[in-house]
Amino acid sequence: MPSEKAHSLDGVGENGKDSDSSEHSWPDEDEDEDDFCTTLDDLPQKVDDMLYIGSMAAEHNYEGLKAAGITHVLQVAEGLAPSHAGENLSYRTIQVADTPSEDLVAHFSRCFDFISEAHGKGGGVLVHCVAGVSRSATVCMGWLMWRHKLSAEEAFRRVHRVRPWVMPNPGFRKQLERFGELGCDLSKWTAWRHVWREEPISLLFQAFQRAAARGVDGLSLNDDPLPSL
Repeated sequence: MPSEKAHSLDGVGENGKDSDSSEHSWPDEDEDEDDFCTTLDDLPQKVDDMLYIGSMAAEHNYEGLKAAGITHVLQVAEGLAPSHAGENLSYRTIQVADTPSEDLVAHFSRCFDFISEAHGKGGGVLVHCVAGVSRSATVCMGWLMWRHKLSAEEAFRRVHRVRPWVMPNPGFRKQLERFGELGCDLSKWTAWRHVWREEPISLLFQAFQRAAARGVDGLSLNDDPLPSL
């Protein structure tokens, strides 16, 4: 039987600021590869007041949700359905793919409204995707940035501390950084969103192909800069 206690967050200073002042950049995607097998856990993990992150297994664990005081569930993935729709839980599902070209920040307004509504009723929220690694982590980091005026790296540190295997995909990381540059102002996102979509992901593969072709001639793959995601 899993423990009914949700994992909580330590090391948070006043006004929601991260008390860990050490520098922390985005880790390599394979840095926590050994921990990936633990991503399908069934415990919600606390990243902020009344806000939890987890995998789809955490959403299935009704006793764990009750123990954490979770009354609302935000699902951020394709093809997910509520497991406890008749159990006094409120659900909202955001249909998004875990791909670098997916504009997840465009959905932040609906996500944040749902979280705020739950908090206004004194309820806790679980944000989950499939593995609790990329999509749900991006939404939780965006919420921390928006609510506490954190940078993308500060928000990452807070979520990473309680769930070390989180890793938003490269496109989501770039979106979080840009969201911070815009002052976490959702009203400023639309114009940049179109710029994002005009940069085809195929450019990335074209760059790899050019680099690989030069590599055959003895040149380094690092000679060809990749387009920004």
